[in-house]
Amino acid sequence: METFVAVDVETTGLDFETERLIELAAVRFENGSVVAEFQALLPPGKTLTAIARLLTGLNETELNAAPPVADTLKAFLAFAGTLPLVAHNAGFDGTFLRLALEREELPPLPGPWLDSLLLARAAWPEWENHRLDFLAGRLSIPRDAEHRALPDARRAGEVFIAAQRSLRDSASPATWQMFAKLAATSAGWKLVFSGE
Repeated sequence: METFVAVDVETTGLDFETERLIELAAVRFENGSVVAEFQALLPPGKTLTAIARLLTGLNETELNAAPPVADTLKAFLAFAGTLPLVAHNAGFDGTFLRLALEREELPPLPGPWLDSLLLARAAWPEWENHRLDFLAGRLSIPRDAEHRALPDARRAGEVFIAAQRSLRDSASPATWQMFAKLAATSAGWKLVFSGE
């Protein structure tokens, strides 16, 4: 599956209930190539921690000047449409986005979520770690700004495609049986492992 929307978020912290989105980016891939990008800052409605400022390079002045959260989320929903969504550690990005949409009383994202981290672990279990920056280095994917949503979304999409191709070329029959079981539990993973 090489047509999807890769997503990444930056947040004020890690707690889903108390922290907020500060940056949202998405990259639409069609047949394995980038065809469109979406990037937006979001006002957090709270003081930015020193660690969030340090990691992202963002500051409260630029965040507070961003359009209202609801407007940005509506634009993101239009950009993503019904395509499958890919993120590196999809549970994190997906949960933050789901909660942000609920707070703004907007509809949920219809596309299934798929995890480039999970797929990378399956494709390269022998590699010492599967952090996005490490994978980008091993796969010779350009590593521009880290901890910014747009380059991280682009890298997640590239890793997702590379992992699928690696598995297609080298996975054992036992591994494919495991994938068939996973595909049977999720429409999203069925797209990846059965080609439907």
